[in-house]
Amino acid sequence: MGLVVACLGFSCQSQQDGTVGAGFRGPINASGGTSPTTVLIVPTNESDEAAQQRIHQYAQAIRKFMIEGASGRDVKVMTDAEALADGLADSAVSVYGTPQGNLWLAKHMSPVPVVIEPNRIVTDRVHEGSDLRFITAWPHPSNPRLGMVIYTAQRAQDVVGINGVFHGPTDFVVARGATLLQSGNYSGKTAAWAFGGGLSLAEATEDLEFLFKTIEQVHPNVLANLSKDRYRQLKEDSRAALAAAARDKGRVPRAVLATTAAKAAASLGDGHTSCWLTADLWEAGDVPACMPPFRLKWQAGEVVIDRAIPGLERLNGARLLEINGKPFAEAMAAVLAHLSGERQEFQIANFLDRQEVYWVLTRPVQGPEMAVTIGRDGDEPETVKSPLIPHERYRRELPEVRDARPAGRHEFLHDGRTCYWRFDGFHVSDAARESVDAVFKDVREHKARNLVIDLRFNGGGNSRAAEYILDYLTSERYRFFSRVEVKVSKPLRSAERLGVLDPLAGLVPGRVVSGKSSWRRPCDVEHRFDGSLYVIVGPRTFSTASGFAHVVKDYHLGTLVGEETGGVRLCFGDCPSFHMPNSNLRFGVSMKRFHAPIPAPDDATRGSVPDVPIAADCLDPFAGSADPELAFVLDLVARRDSRPQ
Repeated sequence: MGLVVACLGFSCQSQQDGTVGAGFRGPINASGGTSPTTVLIVPTNESDEAAQQRIHQYAQAIRKFMIEGASGRDVKVMTDAEALADGLADSAVSVYGTPQGNLWLAKHMSPVPVVIEPNRIVTDRVHEGSDLRFITAWPHPSNPRLGMVIYTAQRAQDVVGINGVFHGPTDFVVARGATLLQSGNYSGKTAAWAFGGGLSLAEATEDLEFLFKTIEQVHPNVLANLSKDRYRQLKEDSRAALAAAARDKGRVPRAVLATTAAKAAASLGDGHTSCWLTADLWEAGDVPACMPPFRLKWQAGEVVIDRAIPGLERLNGARLLEINGKPFAEAMAAVLAHLSGERQEFQIANFLDRQEVYWVLTRPVQGPEMAVTIGRDGDEPETVKSPLIPHERYRRELPEVRDARPAGRHEFLHDGRTCYWRFDGFHVSDAARESVDAVFKDVREHKARNLVIDLRFNGGGNSRAAEYILDYLTSERYRFFSRVEVKVSKPLRSAERLGVLDPLAGLVPGRVVSGKSSWRRPCDVEHRFDGSLYVIVGPRTFSTASGFAHVVKDYHLGTLVGEETGGVRLCFGDCPSFHMPNSNLRFGVSMKRFHAPIPAPDDATRGSVPDVPIAADCLDPFAGSADPELAFVLDLVARRDSRPQ
């Protein structure tokens, strides 16, 4: 139910066009949105002529990709000499080549505060090496309202394939190959763009007010979970936090603005309205020994120590009950205050998914060590003194391990009688639909009688993708939502018009209109499943994923197993994203409110509760499994399976 803007390694248009007042302010993503035409400028002066030719061929491939991705967009390739002669004052530009090899760069790169030398690249940090890449957004030299993206490197050969480096949400990126070394934003954009240094109090305040103004214009009910006086106090406290930072440091660090904005957004109690905290926010040399000596995970309603540093391995697998004598949620209250969500379990799960970023930026524990109280089944709780460790050691000895499967995967178990399908994201595309079709065709060909859909790691997506799967699970009509509330810019004649509203109509202040959703009759499909459905859910099951679970629960389409969904049944959503004008910090704001398929009195505070809940003591027989919760579910399915042998 959230609207996502993704770059996928190429410059693309975001919800905000990157212009505020008189000039382009980034980030990289916003450049393409500043003009309907884009010119890709290729070099003619590279010393490596073979690499130069490959850059020309690469730019043609980029042009083809951009045209196919946005029909009607005008994309041209020009040489640097042609571009200098034209000026290109009406086109966004993307420039490819080394600073010496591309004549456009040779003329226009000097304002960019980066130093690119044969053995290093210097931003506000020094990056040693001779195979480095640099990508940056910058105001167009002939028309500052337009955007320019520079794709450059120390060597011409490293410009080929440079779009494969993840970039877009920030102003600049330094990389070696596809590995990010630094990703960040410039400061001082009202005057001269510069690395680091923070923002003036005026710039930071302008960004904060932009956040609040956007929330008030877009959100259908800012005061759903807090009073008018509390909201007024929230704004005053946020402004005071910026003023205090300016007094203390002379400038407002982006990290302070980001954490202040995140806390303000989270105070609304809406899991979709949030300001994202990212790893580029902390400053070089600004992370002392503040990290815990372990990584944590969520398991069956409890926080568990997943991996500890050498010497503390005995902590692995233990439940983390207290930190410095306080229950985990209380000890982490300062952290959780920056995480948007309706349910505390969802906030904790989100923290654990990105614990490194949140721990560094909020530093919930001060001092050289902390006392952690751990528990194991059958043993008395034990308190252990644990040192806080430097950030670099934390990254080195406790590297992040991700197991995301946005496209999903499925396999057959129980001699083919059961299909297990882990599904991590609801996306609308031809490839996504073909993947779903293939799963249900495979289920039919295997004659599987049990289908287990695992949504424990699914944070949502597009409800149309959920409806596409539901077509395979029921032939009876249903409603994904019973009612939708949306803020519109002008009065509507009838509630029926809700279905065709421009999704960004709420950007102009207006009134909230509520209308009943129409019943939906599933489309005919060839391989509809008619066996036993099990859906695994948990605190990470959010947005469209929790909406899918609500439909399964309310219309008795299958059995919910696991923990209560992270998304509540009466929720906000459909959130366009925005960038603050000076800092480029990104945030999202809900513009609609969705009611559960079959409403219940406590929908505003509760998710869908599983028919078969999983608690920690349920997992004892499966403690040796790599995924005890899944092992529990598969055992349940096997025991219930009544298929004739």
